[in-house]
Amino acid sequence: GEEPPPQWKGTVRQRARSCYSAEVDNIREIVYHTLEDQMGGARVDSRAQHVVGVALLATIALSLICSTLETMPEFDGIPPIVWKVVELVTNTIFTFEYLLRLWVCDLYGTSAITWGLRAVNVCDLLSILPTYLEIFAHSSVIKGFRVLRVFRLFKLGRFSQGIHVILTALQNSMSALYILFVLIFVGMIIFASGVYFAERMNCPSFEDGASLAEFRRYNALCLDGARSAAGFGGCCAFECRGLPVGEAS
Repeated sequence: GEEPPPQWKGTVRQRARSCYSAEVDNIREIVYHTLEDQMGGARVDSRAQHVVGVALLATIALSLICSTLETMPEFDGIPPIVWKVVELVTNTIFTFEYLLRLWVCDLYGTSAITWGLRAVNVCDLLSILPTYLEIFAHSSVIKGFRVLRVFRLFKLGRFSQGIHVILTALQNSMSALYILFVLIFVGMIIFASGVYFAERMNCPSFEDGASLAEFRRYNALCLDGARSAAGFGGCCAFECRGLPVGEAS
């Protein structure tokens, strides 16, 4: 058989106790190292793992490309049944892969709940739900959930070493990123408040006898400025004092 990868040498992964027979657990181990553990194992043929990975990558690409082309006016002449068949086939493949990974997730002691709550697995589940929602619930609101299909992009992280390195680096740097996000959020509040109070000085007062006609005229001027504005703060019909604050932000 193949020699184990270097990171596996000197280590033995003990399988957790299960209700399956030894033969079934051997099959589950092969499925686990083929789908769930992209590092592979001594029991997995690297060529088979490569074929499965390429097939899944092609399915992801086909699904995302068809989802994009479906929304383009240039392809309105294509019958809708074509897009539905492509989506149904690709979603069936993703569902089958997800169920297989769920079946073998507890091979080395990880519980199904812990596995299901991992970010990448939550994204996988969200990416396959829209198709089934459209089948069982015909509603215009349900069609809005099609945007969840973009979560299939996160599946690429399990097949790309570069993406895996980036995600690992981000995970190890989360404490510093939290501080960065807090500072950005505070800065947004400060500058947004500055823009609000700076532009508020340009707004005329409609108190004490101001007619409704004057208010409507001012509102129309502001809306006309918003449609024709090319830069920040152009929605105001008068001089915009919030422009320097916006440029500083």
